[in-house]
Amino acid sequence: MEKILLVINARRPDTASFDFACRIASVTGSKLTGLFIENLFYSDPPATYDVEDYFDTVEPKGGDTIVATDTEQAVRLFVQE
Repeated sequence: MEKILLVINARRPDTASFDFACRIASVTGSKLTGLFIENLFYSDPPATYDVEDYFDTVEPKGGDTIVATDTEQAVRLFVQE
């Protein structure tokens, strides 16, 4: 291997992925490149049917509970590894 590309969600970086990529790069002598992607949020629009449903509707508590991290902080963590 000459190059390893590590693609990471910039809002929720996974340190185990950093460690694994760094270890593989050091063992194989490869160059490691980190690509931090933002806005990975995707949701399908809910399907609406006029039939009885098997599931109950659940209201979320307190609105959005997405934990976001600073993109620069994720990059600093990658560089430190």
